[in-house]
Amino acid sequence: MASEIGSAATDEAKDLGQAATRKVKELGERRRQRRAEKHPATEAARRQADELGVDINKLEGSGAEGRITVQDVKRAANGE
Repeated sequence: MASEIGSAATDEAKDLGQAATRKVKELGERRRQRRAEKHPATEAARRQADELGVDINKLEGSGAEGRITVQDVKRAANGE
């Protein structure tokens, strides 16, 4: 009986660990989405756009979550 209780406790601990891992991944994804919505371009891309006179609002991002990267700004400045 003690081994059955121990086995059940081990299974429950595994389930809790898996649930916690899923929750952390969900929270991380939500955080990335909010950050991307809030800041559609990286800070470096915004600085580069200012220096090169590129309208960052007209660019489509190729970075994570569709963020505008320095490379996107450079391509736009070169007419690509």
